[in-house]
Amino acid sequence: MDIKIKRTPLAGAVLLAIGFCSQASAVDNESAGIAFGPVAAYPGIGLDLMHDDNVFTTSSNEKSSWITVLKPALLLEAKKRDHVYSLAYQGAIGIYDSTPADDYDDHRFTAEADMQISSRSALNLSADYEMGHDARGSNDRALSDDPDEWHASSVAGVFAYGAEGAKGKVELEGAYSEKRYDNNRASTRLYDRDDTTGGATFFWKVMPKTSLLFQAKATEMDYASGASTLDSDNVWYMTGVTWEATAKTSGTIKVGYTEKDFDSSTRKDQDGLGWEANVQWKPLARSTVDVGFSRGFNESTGVGDTTESTDYTLGLNHQWSSRTSTGVSLSYVEDEFQGGASREDETFGLSLNADYQFRRWLSVNAVYNYTDRESNTANQDYDRNLFMLNFLLTL
Repeated sequence: MDIKIKRTPLAGAVLLAIGFCSQASAVDNESAGIAFGPVAAYPGIGLDLMHDDNVFTTSSNEKSSWITVLKPALLLEAKKRDHVYSLAYQGAIGIYDSTPADDYDDHRFTAEADMQISSRSALNLSADYEMGHDARGSNDRALSDDPDEWHASSVAGVFAYGAEGAKGKVELEGAYSEKRYDNNRASTRLYDRDDTTGGATFFWKVMPKTSLLFQAKATEMDYASGASTLDSDNVWYMTGVTWEATAKTSGTIKVGYTEKDFDSSTRKDQDGLGWEANVQWKPLARSTVDVGFSRGFNESTGVGDTTESTDYTLGLNHQWSSRTSTGVSLSYVEDEFQGGASREDETFGLSLNADYQFRRWLSVNAVYNYTDRESNTANQDYDRNLFMLNFLLTL
């Protein structure tokens, strides 16, 4: 296969859900899939036992609860020559001990085709349908009696042209998505929306495993309600560098200009410097350091016209043996609410995790997450401790 397109997040979400399968294979070199002719099935089921000491992320009168989440998952994958086709399902059924109104029942279905058309061209197509929810307290809308439920669908495609070893390569991408809320319509009806995205990225190889990149991308945000004034166009013009795994590092760094233009004159347009970066460093054979940072504009979830967000993340992971690994990650986010709002938030996050592969078919993961938000707006500060014990069972 001469050129490749990175797998989209659609099937990747399900692969992550049953991702311990790859660790299982590393333990005893056995396949975790079941073959049905040309199709391989990868079933799995997860069980999360959690305790959340601030379910609604409030600044006072915190509500705590034990939470049980059942996560069935199934990936079907077929390969034909240089083509890979997949269908995937992932579910999440959550039960709250102290706040049963927050129980949820989420489902996601994905389909993906990863096709090598020739030595110079490749095409990735994907489709997704999801029934999900916004947990109470996860946005800036008024707290309702139950979570905001929604359904969403999307289609996406990436076409790449350029032979392996060629100086130049181009990727063209397009996507369309719809999201509709199903309940609490008094507060959610203004947030139904359709997104249309188009973009192009040109890569110019300057070293065997290093390329410069030039990218232009635009997304049209079209809110379904005629009463909404949040319709806008988001535009990115980026340049940067990407490099594949070398002896120690790999990553992508992009910087450029971003703007958000509203259709309504009652909203204030925004523009400025934007960036994205993800870099991995391997100081030791079994250790990785992941660094990420980004800056851009996010959609409003109830306050202001848009949010200018700057994110920084740092992750450290170590594989102690073929069965055991640990990790720690830190995050810091600055949110400045633009247009009719003077609110500024700073959010710090800490996560600790330990994984153990009991058997090829059984993995256990212990996680502690701490979140602390400080805001210049009253009642927007909060801190939260979340403890999780996750079990994953596969064939």
